[in-house]
Amino acid sequence: MTVSSPQAVWDFVGCRTGTAHGTHEVLKRIRRGEPITAILVDHPQLNQARIGLARHLQNQELELSRLYSKMQDGERRKMQMEHDLATSLRQAFDLTAASA
Repeated sequence: MTVSSPQAVWDFVGCRTGTAHGTHEVLKRIRRGEPITAILVDHPQLNQARIGLARHLQNQELELSRLYSKMQDGERRKMQMEHDLATSLRQAFDLTAASA
């Protein structure tokens, strides 16, 4: 099965398990970056394979957060350049209009 969106993941998980609430809770805690040891206290059904997947998911969340932050920095720089260009163009047009 190919999952194309986060909602599709939730739909798939909800359809396949009888304990969808518990599953959602564990996934939310993992995505928030809570320590795996704290999650294990409340959810001992996490075996080594699931713990490995949870750690991998947390690493992916950290990487996405880093990339999102980097993208926001790039967007801020772009907006500053647009502002600088607009200011420069306005000054150039004002000089042209004043000399005409």
